[in-house]
Amino acid sequence: MRLPRNPDAASAGYRRFVIAPRPGGGLTSAAARHDCLHGTIRSEWRRHGDHLTLTVEIPPGTEAEIQVPGGEPTVAGPGVHTYTGRAAG
Repeated sequence: MRLPRNPDAASAGYRRFVIAPRPGGGLTSAAARHDCLHGTIRSEWRRHGDHLTLTVEIPPGTEAEIQVPGGEPTVAGPGVHTYTGRAAG
């Protein structure tokens, strides 16, 4: 997870951020968390053959741009969300 490439005032304190997993190098899963002013951001992905399952937790008062490999970017609000895509590498 990271801040947008061109963060503005609305991105301060991880109010807006990007989750963009890049599987590869033989990894079959990964998980990360970041405690910000609004709560805990969580991201976890698992590779199943050529498919990827991404689960994210977005804290209240924030939004994330989700970039799943092989899919179009989407915006997610607070809550737990699951996405699928194609795993590269």
